[in-house]
Amino acid sequence: MTKVLVVDDHPLVNVGVKSLLSDKHPDWTITTLSNYEDALNYKKIDKTDIALIDVRLGDKSGLNLAKKYKEKYPDQKIIMFTSFADKKALKTSKEIGAEGFLLKTTQIDELEKAISNVLKGKLYYPETKLNKGQYNLIIANTKIQSLSKKQRMILNLLSDGLNNREIAEEMYVSEKTIKNYLTIIYKKIECKSRAEAISFIKDFHELEIKLSNKSDW
Repeated sequence: MTKVLVVDDHPLVNVGVKSLLSDKHPDWTITTLSNYEDALNYKKIDKTDIALIDVRLGDKSGLNLAKKYKEKYPDQKIIMFTSFADKKALKTSKEIGAEGFLLKTTQIDELEKAISNVLKGKLYYPETKLNKGQYNLIIANTKIQSLSKKQRMILNLLSDGLNNREIAEEMYVSEKTIKNYLTIIYKKIECKSRAEAISFIKDFHELEIKLSNKSDW
């Protein structure tokens, strides 16, 4: 009996992967976890045949989780998967010893193929071919990842059309504090004004949605 662990902070992804694999392989045991801490403390990882781990787990790193698994259990088979092609994540996956790397938009047949290959001791690493949209998304995402959780929250409130006073009330801080935060945020995402910052985050979300169903490898 094949035992699969799926680690993703999006419940719908966990449910979807589990459902697809269970339909194809009703004899498989598939466990899903939705946060870094639960996965890090998972007691049955040494009894797991293969683990599918999201590259990003909220504000934590799935790559770091995979590295810790490999350090403790070098023979643990791991496939990293992510929402879009990311050469840096692909390179890191290889460096830590993960056996495979996939986009979440991959078809079930390819997912099965990847799992089958890895279980047989093979590697599954498609070569990335980034288009301009994917490249821009990676650059934008890198900027957003440089922000703290509170800074990202302020940026999203900004894009919702709230003024500084309204954001301050929402965050339970002073208006002056929000102004200071915005100065830091603008610098990190390389925007010179409120309008540019709003345009940046809206363009990011639109590009993210546009590319969510595409796979260019």
